[in-house]
Amino acid sequence: MIYAVHHPAPPLRHFIEHLWFFEGYDPDHTMERLLPDATMEIVINLRPEPKRLYHRDNFDDVQSFTKSWISGKQTQYIVIEAARASSMMGVHFRPCGAYPFLGFGLSELTDQVISLDLVWGNRIYSLREALLDTPDVTNKFAVLERFLGAQFRGHPRSFRSVERALHLMLRSPHGMAIRDLADSIGITQKHLITQFDKFVGLKPKLCERIGKFQGVLDMIEHQERIDWAQVALSCGYCDQSHFIKEFKAFSGINPSRYIVDRSEYPNSVPIW
Repeated sequence: MIYAVHHPAPPLRHFIEHLWFFEGYDPDHTMERLLPDATMEIVINLRPEPKRLYHRDNFDDVQSFTKSWISGKQTQYIVIEAARASSMMGVHFRPCGAYPFLGFGLSELTDQVISLDLVWGNRIYSLREALLDTPDVTNKFAVLERFLGAQFRGHPRSFRSVERALHLMLRSPHGMAIRDLADSIGITQKHLITQFDKFVGLKPKLCERIGKFQGVLDMIEHQERIDWAQVALSCGYCDQSHFIKEFKAFSGINPSRYIVDRSEYPNSVPIW
């Protein structure tokens, strides 16, 4: 499999963690769970075959996406097809990063996966054709980066305060009260929640919970023998039962099952 990552130049780098490309994916499973990580993703399918999104409780309930789609902030895991011989490109935004490219409140896309032409219209078809006509991976990244630069709208002054609040919240090992978080950036609690809906797409407390869950995945990524009580304590959970409940709420499985099923990518769990 070919897998490549590209970090865009400023100012896009402040909002986009990376662009990615893969080709020749050959999994030994047909579906996988994608776990919530408080980010948004754009995917462009470079093959004609549609890709499937399954209802997490009923795999017979399927949505198909053909050319491109955008995944909003997810509050639970989603189940996607793990198709062989896939070729795709994508954009992995930072937690506050998508707003300057979309220009509407990100909560409109929370728990949604929609076709990208509903956001950018026919421009996305022209982009996909340009990517298909560009054989070299490096040049594909250049095409995608130029397109994103053309969609970039800048950001309002209040955007920076939300970024700062998000940084403070995710850096605090035991979380922060909404009142303290709002006070730290000089706005009211109500305004903070409104701004999070707009620029992040999640309520502050839910965003904090997902951040804490991601902290667990980071901590255990390279561990084989795990002291779950210590993990729960280190990541700010009040007790082990609370930790297990939260882990299952976001992943659909308990921590010990995750260790058995996990892949080399912490947020992707094969369904066998």
